[in-house]
Amino acid sequence: MSLEETIFYYTKNSYLIVNNFLLGNIDKVWEVAELANSDYRGVLLEYRNGVREPDKKDIEMRKRRVYQKLDDKTKAKILDTAKKDIVNIFNAMKPTGKQMTLYRNVRMDDAAAVYERGKTIEIKIISSSSTTPYETSYSSKQNEFVRYEITIPKEMPVLTLDQFDEDIRNEGGEVLLPPMKCTIKNIRNGDSKNCIKIIELDCVQTQFPPARQRRQE
Repeated sequence: MSLEETIFYYTKNSYLIVNNFLLGNIDKVWEVAELANSDYRGVLLEYRNGVREPDKKDIEMRKRRVYQKLDDKTKAKILDTAKKDIVNIFNAMKPTGKQMTLYRNVRMDDAAAVYERGKTIEIKIISSSSTTPYETSYSSKQNEFVRYEITIPKEMPVLTLDQFDEDIRNEGGEVLLPPMKCTIKNIRNGDSKNCIKIIELDCVQTQFPPARQRRQE
């Protein structure tokens, strides 16, 4: 599976399969897989009915991922695909070459319970961030969120989606970050009605799988 297809898959929201697998939430993987399968089928139906403009690359990708029944064989295929996606994303991450500040909106349900200066926050998933602060669909629905402002050192490996073509639909300068640990350096009031607070973070450690760590060394 190509890296470009992997990133295309990620930006279609099925990255939830990847991250739940990464966290070991296998039951959640199947729940998300069913949702993704329903979405793929719906989009393919829209192509057949002429609701969407033909897109051969997208159609073929979705056809490869749909299934009839979530049996043991299909579950094994989904896990194998998730493994390949995780490896492809990690292997494509390269050092930034410069210090960067990236922004990530976090729903209150997913945010840490307590924020204190000097406290360490562990982000266990492959997370999406942006080169600019942004509002999100959930903020427009009056849901409150916390914005992380994450300072990334120049030697930290990340994956910028700008390296791919326009089919990736990169919005807001999206950057994928590996699982990592960050230290809280400052806490500020939010800058909008639904942005409750802004947490300034310094990345202090990335959490690559052992094989990737050995390659870096």
